[in-house]
Formats: sequence, C-alpha cells, structure tokens
Amino acid sequence: MEQLAVRRDIYAVTRFAPGVTQDTFGPSFYGSTSAENSYIIEGLNTTGVNTGTEGKALNADFIQEVQVQTGGLNAEYGRLTGGNLNVITKSGGNTFHTDVFGFGEGGGLQAANTTGALRPQTTTTTVNTAKLGDFGADLGGFLVKDKVWFFGAYDRVARRDEGTVIRPLTAPGAPSLGSVIPADITQNLFAAKLTLKPSQNHTITGTVMGDPTTRDGAVFSTQNGQAFTIAGPPSTFQGALDSGGVDSVGRYEGVFGSNFLVSVMGGQHREKQQYGGAGTTTPQILDQTVNPNARSGGFSGFDNQNFTRNVFGGNVTKYTGGHTIKAGGDIEQVNTTVDRFQGGAGQLIYVLPNAAVPGGVYYRHRYYVNDQASGFDRNIPATWSIALPLVATPKSKNASIFAQDSYKVMSNLTINAGVRWERQTGIRPTPARRRSS
Repeated sequence: MEQLAVRRDIYAVTRFAPGVTQDTFGPSFYGSTSAENSYIIEGLNTTGVNTGTEGKALNADFIQEVQVQTGGLNAEYGRLTGGNLNVITKSGGNTFHTDVFGFGEGGGLQAANTTGALRPQTTTTTVNTAKLGDFGADLGGFLVKDKVWFFGAYDRVARRDEGTVIRPLTAPGAPSLGSVIPADITQNLFAAKLTLKPSQNHTITGTVMGDPTTRDGAVFSTQNGQAFTIAGPPSTFQGALDSGGVDSVGRYEGVFGSNFLVSVMGGQHREKQQYGGAGTTTPQILDQTVNPNARSGGFSGFDNQNFTRNVFGGNVTKYTGGHTIKAGGDIEQVNTTVDRFQGGAGQLIYVLPNAAVPGGVYYRHRYYVNDQASGFDRNIPATWSIALPLVATPKSKNASIFAQDSYKVMSNLTINAGVRWERQTGIRPTPARRRSS
C-alpha cells in the first residue's frame, strides 16, 4: 500500500478496482451507493452503524493486504448490495522490525479552490486543507520464537481545515466576507495484534484498533465536507466534536487432519459522536427572512450518539478433490443510544415572514416534547416541556447461516454455488426509555 499514489487510508485503495467510483460518502461499486457496502477488518464487521458507510479509520501501517470484491461474492458474504472490502492486518514474526514515518500535505501542496463563484447562494464558505501532518511508528517481533508474536502501530494525524467566507452574512457578530475560519482535526490511530501458535495446526490472534478523533473549531460542515455550515456568530458553529472508538477482535483457526479447517471469531465494533461547547446549551434563532439565512444564539440540531456491534461467528471448510466446501454463520447484536436535540438547549427558533403583515414576522419554536414528564397532557400545551434530550435506544439482532461450494473444474474454470439465510430482528426498548416528539 505504501507504493500506491492514494491517500493513506484503506478506502482509497478501492478506486483501483474496476467499476469503482466515489460518491459523497465513499466508494461506489458498479452504481450502488457507498451505504450498500460492507467493510471487514480481521473478520470483524466495521461498517458504520449509523449510516452504513466507512466506520473505522485504520492505521495505514497496520495493513498487510486489502481485498476489494466488486461482485460475484460467495455466500459467506452478506448484508450488502454493493461491494466488500476485506482487510488483513500485519503480524509479528521471528525477527524484530520497525518503521518510523512522516507525511505532509495541504497548504502550497494543494491547488487553490476557485469554485466559490459557482456555488449556490446558500453556500457561505469554501474549505481548503491548510496543513496536514501524519507521523508515527510501528514495531513487530516475537515474545517467544515460533510461538508468540506481536505487532503494534501508532499514527497521529493532525489536520487544519480552513473555511473562507464567500457570502456576506447578515447576522450580528457573524464573520465578515473573506474571513478564514479554522477547524483542527486530530486523530490518534493505534493498533496492536498478538498472535499465539500453541502448535503447528492451531493459531489464536487478538487485535485491538482505535481511531479516537477530536475536532475543535468549526464543527458543522456539509455532507461532502466541502463547506462549513456558517451563517452566524461563532457561538452557532464553534465547539468540539469527539468521535471514533476502539474495536477488538479475537480469532481461532485450526487445521484438523489434512483437509479440514475450523475458524471461530468474536469481536466488538464501537463508534461515537459527542458535541461539546457553549452552543449546546443555547437555543439557536434561525432567521429565514434573509438569504443566506442568518443564525444567532447556539447550535442548530445535533445528535450525540454511541453505537456498539457485538459479533460472534464461525465456519468450517473441507477440501476434497476439486471442491472447497464451506459452511458457517454469525450473530450480531447492535446497541444504540442517540440523544437528539433540535438545537442548543433542545430548541430551534425560526423567524419567518408573515404574509398577512407587510414586513412582519412570526416565530416558530421547534423542540422535542418530554411526554414522560409528570402531568403531561398532549392536548394541553401548558404541560409541555422540552425533552433534554429526546432519547432513543434501539437494539437489533442480526443472524446468518450459509453453505457454499467452490469447484475447480480445471485450471482456468471454477464454478461457485451457495445459499445464504439472513434475519434482522428489532428489540423493543423498555418503556422507561421511550420518548416521542
């Protein structure tokens, strides 16, 4: 991967595969969207729980091999209608080896953004990467020769994005035309792998990988990241955003006899999104009588999220003649906690033109109602109070089983056949945690 002319992440490698393009959120395989793909690292499903897109930033120096599968997948692969990205990570060995590295980009290495005049009137900024530093080290070796190996890597990525205001903003205290607004993004990517080989035919591995990320400054941007969402004073966009998580996976592989392979794994994928700053506790006022809309007060709507996906699976493979027969399955449980706010302090206040009064306005308050509050009556607005926050705790269980046969008829002809069953079950939340808007 070090020799490829792509940015240093596993998802950029997909563009070398035939039929792969990019959409707003990631790789698109033969016309499918990036939300239809599956991303597997060391056998663990790391696909984003919230959006179904890229769910893990992996240290590039921890990668041994990347398999990009664009179509014709065997029955063992499921929960996708796009492509599959399968990542195999590095292991230690009977010799010690280490790397120290550093990379940089942005600033004068990046072309100037000249698209401002072509953007819609509602777009208030353009974004450039002012600087990016990517540096770290890795170390691999053995604890016991031929028995216990280790590999570890650390990568710190510090990036500054700068948004330039390209439209006059009417809100009091808003940045002036031409102002540069920074956002500092810091990732601490780490990974460690321990491999045990108690005998020639049995291997146990344990892997931990994390991508904790902090963003300070302008915390809101468009979906494609090409513009900051800025239409008011710093209190409406300036804060902190913590994201990422730590994943872990354990695997066992054993060879029995001369033609029988057993593989078992268990792991957990975690991801989060947590906003901080004064804007989280101050309602936002959105003036829609002007274009671009003017914002004041605190943040607009945001969610604080925590997701975990627990995965257990296994399969058996038998080699006989020209056949490779494989069967197995897995179980996933997804736990979610979403704290939802319509704005800072749970409220977004609209200023709207009043068609009945020339030059007049009216106000609309948008918030989630706490229907668990004592004395709440849906028909009596005086009993309504703001849900701080609206809490959602959906859970689901996914299960699958499969069987497949890969028959090599001759050196240049293989016939694949298989069958797969999948099921997804939603788990009803407990009444005490239910709230509605």
